[in-house]
Amino acid sequence: MDNGGIKLEKKRTKWGKKLVVFLTISFIIVSIFIYTNAQNEIDKNALITYGFLKKQVDTLTTYIDTNIKRIESKINSITNKTNELNNRINNIESNLNNLNNIPQVTSTFKSTKGKYELIKVKKGQIIIFDNSTQFILRSGVALSILPPQTALIDVTSAKDIVNGQNIQRNHLIIVVKDDGRGFKANEDVWCYINGGYKLK
Repeated sequence: MDNGGIKLEKKRTKWGKKLVVFLTISFIIVSIFIYTNAQNEIDKNALITYGFLKKQVDTLTTYIDTNIKRIESKINSITNKTNELNNRINNIESNLNNLNNIPQVTSTFKSTKGKYELIKVKKGQIIIFDNSTQFILRSGVALSILPPQTALIDVTSAKDIVNGQNIQRNHLIIVVKDDGRGFKANEDVWCYINGGYKLK
């Protein structure tokens, strides 16, 4: 039995105990009431008639039935709320499982520090460089991606490359800070890299 079922069973047992206590107290009160009225009837008529006894029993039965229905209504309401809560929990668990099944977007971290290595950046990929990385574009079209007010240093032309500019082939480019500077390959790109980078 799951936790929801156990809690529901405990609540039903609790209400059952309350019902027994309630019925016992009701029986005692009604018995006193019947006895008192019987005494009055005995004093008046010196006899408890069948009609009087039946009336008292009917009154007690109606009273008990009414309260049983009220208690059953509360139990049903609790059951419905418990089922609703269980459904919500199941939906949350299902959503969590679906999130776990979503393919994770991973980035490839590499470093070629100390030597130049020829790297292919596929069309549509983005490469982000680590600080102090150097690279030379050999082929393809690469569009710079830079945070505001930053630049790539084109050592060959002694100029800054700002965001959205094409990177010139065979120029030595230096990245001075790892704050998201890199480029997007508009077509397959080959470049030499000396330093750390991340492909995504």
